[in-house]
Amino acid sequence: MTEQDKQGQDTQGSHIVHPPRPLHRKYYEPIFYLADRMCSADGEVAPNERRLLEELSKAAGVEDFRSRQTFRHMTVDEACGKLDIDTAKNAALVIMTLLLKADTRRRDSEHAYFSKVREKLGAPPVHVPVSLESHKALALEYLKS
Repeated sequence: MTEQDKQGQDTQGSHIVHPPRPLHRKYYEPIFYLADRMCSADGEVAPNERRLLEELSKAAGVEDFRSRQTFRHMTVDEACGKLDIDTAKNAALVIMTLLLKADTRRRDSEHAYFSKVREKLGAPPVHVPVSLESHKALALEYLKS
């Protein structure tokens, strides 16, 4: 294992990838767009999903992301296209899986949306911590220092 591999993996040898540093802000809007759309893919936003998404957007300093004109006109294809580095793609998947985990009544439509996004991103499966709090901490590593 190279030194670079060690930096990107969890200290316990798992396949959980930690970002070398938080993402540039330009990636936040497409990530939150994809996450927001996944939350409503089943026609209903669970309170835990909404709360978690609001917490993450506040931590990233973009709590107004839904009111931005660029957000309202974005599409899934555009959002995926803006995530042009592996760290941004991984961040989107980490955040989306966190929201799936928080929704105790998740439906197949949300999983289907997630799979569609992962395919469009051309990203491999993401590995995340089992615990909700550890998973949330990982998501925050991508958003703030």
